[in-house]
Amino acid sequence: MLRVRNGQLVKFRFSFLVNGDFYDPLDLATPVDIYSSVVRGNNSSGSIVNSSTSLINSSYRIIAITAPASIVSGHISATFTFDINHYLNVGDTVIVYGIGGSYDKEYTVTSIPNNTSIIARTAATTLPTLGSFNNQKHYARLTLKSNAYYDRPSNSEYNFYYKIPQNLFGGTYTVSIQCKYNDRVQTIEHLFEVSRSQIDRVGNIVYKKFDNQIVTLSTDINHDLSIGDKITISEISTAINGDHYITAVPSENKFSFKTDISLTNSESATIGKYSANNAVGISGNLTGPTSGAVISKRPIYDSLEQYTTNSILLVGHCDNIELNQIIRINSIQEATNLLQANTSSPLLRGVYDAFSCGARNIYIMAAAPMSEYIDDISQRLTDMPIFYSQESNSELNFYEKYYERLTATYEIAKGYDLIDIIVPLETSMIETGNVNFIAQLAAYCYNFNDKTGYVQMGIIGSKTNGTKDDDIALLEANSNLVNKFTTYKTDGEIESDIGRYVIPIYGELTFNHIGFGNSYTSSAAAAFAGAMSSNPVYNGMIRKRLSGAYSLYGSNLSSDSLARLDNIGMNVVYRSRKAQRGNPYEVNISNDYTLANSKSSFTKTPQMRLVAMVIAEIKSIANNGIGKNAEDKIIMQVKTMLELLVSTRTIKKYDLQSFASKTEMGTLFFQINLVSCLGLKNINFSIITGPGAA
Repeated sequence: MLRVRNGQLVKFRFSFLVNGDFYDPLDLATPVDIYSSVVRGNNSSGSIVNSSTSLINSSYRIIAITAPASIVSGHISATFTFDINHYLNVGDTVIVYGIGGSYDKEYTVTSIPNNTSIIARTAATTLPTLGSFNNQKHYARLTLKSNAYYDRPSNSEYNFYYKIPQNLFGGTYTVSIQCKYNDRVQTIEHLFEVSRSQIDRVGNIVYKKFDNQIVTLSTDINHDLSIGDKITISEISTAINGDHYITAVPSENKFSFKTDISLTNSESATIGKYSANNAVGISGNLTGPTSGAVISKRPIYDSLEQYTTNSILLVGHCDNIELNQIIRINSIQEATNLLQANTSSPLLRGVYDAFSCGARNIYIMAAAPMSEYIDDISQRLTDMPIFYSQESNSELNFYEKYYERLTATYEIAKGYDLIDIIVPLETSMIETGNVNFIAQLAAYCYNFNDKTGYVQMGIIGSKTNGTKDDDIALLEANSNLVNKFTTYKTDGEIESDIGRYVIPIYGELTFNHIGFGNSYTSSAAAAFAGAMSSNPVYNGMIRKRLSGAYSLYGSNLSSDSLARLDNIGMNVVYRSRKAQRGNPYEVNISNDYTLANSKSSFTKTPQMRLVAMVIAEIKSIANNGIGKNAEDKIIMQVKTMLELLVSTRTIKKYDLQSFASKTEMGTLFFQINLVSCLGLKNINFSIITGPGAA
């Protein structure tokens, strides 16, 4: 699979076949258009990233050319006339193709004589010819060099260029290219992977050889280039400086490309530079089918459908993906391939745990490499050289280094408002030394809400070598779990209660997933997240079964221990009756507490999820509200949404107060009181939203 990075211009080569013969959609009396789109996931399974780009509508047909009379300072200027009005400007970079005679190349617009003509300039050493130009054909065209455009290097062969957006998430994407023939749509698909870790390839050129318009250059070190790569040559000569596509790689320190400039056969030492950081070409044609079928390689497992459940971000240790890069998982097979089928990776285990319990909208983020992962709990508080910290100039233990890593991860993740639930895998509420993962997670979720206005729930588990009664005293001694994160005003009223964003889960589970050679034990956090993500907002999680777990790891807690944990608002996984289908026992979750103060309206997860859902819906409605009387329309749509929640018995009743800001255009204030049908809790909150809200 082609690997590219953000900001990179990528070339996708393609041709269409009909009954074994090449088919050129533009070489017809009535040309047939070509459309290309970019979507997330394998084989068009995700949402659209770049909507359909039409070849005909994104270019201009050339019907006349005024040839250049001479070469001036190594450049020529030609006049191109189109069959329709153009919208080009002086200074635009344009691509000409389908003419031949050395006209097909990149130009800069220097003048606009009228609405249907431009004058454009390009570098040249010889004057081009018009012998092959046919103004009756539709394939002689000019297009603006943009983030998505086409060219036609030869009969029936096309290129689609796409610049990877800087803000595009890492992961797998599909370019889908379509053309219609005899009422059948032919589709060509090509996968590529976005990775921020790809390194720019630059270096020095020390030798050059010219042989029948083939230029072969030697580099001072191995260049790591491939056939089809686009390179930029500089500091050699005007004859070969510029952009070229590699046509051959004779050795690890040589590469070749063709040029249409006539050069005297020679070879000599030289000094120059090359860079391959702008584009990657695809070697070989992407050949379309002879029917309307799609060429594709489907994953073994069904794709995970976005938006069918709450979105989950799993954070943990893994290799093969860049640190702190969010990637959406489109299928379990894709996750397995991406993480190199490393069943020891906490991140891969977390994906399987969450999926097996119901999650279908999963994102992953590598916080640390596998070289920093310690599976043995007994070794996690031991300082080791592999956990050296440049900040403190000292060796750290596993938890201290992971805390340091998570600090950087949370700083990046807090800007992504598409995530509903975050799970920092391999953290623990207890037995972590001086490290406080609970406070770190609570602060992150609070900062996320403060920055985006949305609500994100954090789930934290425990890792103590199994469930046991001895852990109860440790949990009761943790001030964050007992006193929560509540701060008070001088009059005794609650001032801050950031623990409402965090769900604590005590206990470890044994998993035995299909495809894993061995069973393993893990925190219940990812499994709980998967179950909660697929559970309706109006339902709680009390005594819900975690269907993906094979068994509880550890001993059964006594009834006294369970009562003590419930008293401090701790959610516990426990064994219930003996299960069927070979599982030793069913595993259930005792409750759905958050770390909110016991007097808060948000002591239970359903209340927080309800508020999160309402806030997201209102923000979506408000941000889409534009035009005359937009404020009234937004308020009416919000009321309609709340009435729907009443009719579906998600809420018992509501009170809504709203008003527009008099100082900030497009900003609306909502004060909402909901009575949840689950527990009949009164929930009060306010929202500032709208297109004008900061």
